[in-house]
Amino acid sequence: MVDQDINGDGNVVAGRDNHFSKVFLNKPIREVELGLSEVDRRVQVKYGKLAVSTHAASEFESEKLISSLVNIGIPARTALSIALHIFPYIEESIERDGGAFSTAHVRRAVSHAITGMAELDLSIKERQELASKYARNFGNPKHINMIVFDDGETQPLTYKYVVETFIPLLIRKVLGRSYKLSEFVSSGNIDHMSSEIVECIRRLGIYHIRFDTMISLAEDLATQLPHPWLIFETNRSEVLSHDRERISSHLVILRSDNATESEFWRSAYECFNHICSSILAHYGCPIGGGTHAPSNTLRNVTRLAADGDHQNLALWELCDIHLLEDDLAEFDVAIDEFHKRLKMLQKPIARSRIDKVEYIKDELNWFSDLSGNLMKR
Repeated sequence: MVDQDINGDGNVVAGRDNHFSKVFLNKPIREVELGLSEVDRRVQVKYGKLAVSTHAASEFESEKLISSLVNIGIPARTALSIALHIFPYIEESIERDGGAFSTAHVRRAVSHAITGMAELDLSIKERQELASKYARNFGNPKHINMIVFDDGETQPLTYKYVVETFIPLLIRKVLGRSYKLSEFVSSGNIDHMSSEIVECIRRLGIYHIRFDTMISLAEDLATQLPHPWLIFETNRSEVLSHDRERISSHLVILRSDNATESEFWRSAYECFNHICSSILAHYGCPIGGGTHAPSNTLRNVTRLAADGDHQNLALWELCDIHLLEDDLAEFDVAIDEFHKRLKMLQKPIARSRIDKVEYIKDELNWFSDLSGNLMKR
């Protein structure tokens, strides 16, 4: 019998446990381990123990989350990416649903990550399949939701229907005109918006919802604070006022010597997104849905100008964001410089780069002053 040589150097853990092969990792193993540890630390510092039942609690652990996803057949690469980027989704889940930090918040966060996380780089169909797989294993089985129209006809509530039919109707109702959504909102934003609408209706605990009720609910989701998806004349001043107040509040924390590490990173992230949101709102530009929507959207629209591509006629027609280039020039800032600085600031904030703290403070102050000057024009 020929001896078999089993090379286990490519795995972090060998045996029956789930393991991470270097084949599917885009980053060095050590960097991934540090990334997961940082997620665990941020969750534990901010929210403490995770309630796993009415009588028991434990620490949140990324590795357990990854194992649970892999065990139900979600690809390891996808599971790892979800774990590395789950923190803002947990924040969002707790802020929206309230209560003590529990597994219900984590399940909600994972569900939203699957359906809306840009880093997963998945199609709507792939997201829907993974979300269904996750719901079957960790969600409570529910009767299928149906939309009821005035003529008595019904339509199953599906992501496909929401993306292809319902959101365009919502856009028309809010903005007064029909637009091809993909021309001015990213696929990640569309996924998140559709997911939020579906999840909102499912949380109501009703199986039949009238179309008029659904469109009114979605309109409130799309236009109200704290994170509107769409900007129009009626909500613009309210959004701008809210953004400026939050920017000032977070800058106070960032400039304080008494802020904890978790407070600093939370404020850096929020301050950056509110700066981006304020600029988009000033020009009436759609922000879109998702945790990183303001910064991602502003980065994308300034890239169009920075690359010399001014042919996005749908976006230019919809709002005044094309005026940003000339307005920046009045403050001796070129659009390509603005885009570059925006992109360079987004990365260390997203990654909580300790070595970039002073740079982040300086850049947030610069962007805050600049956005304030744009508002005064």
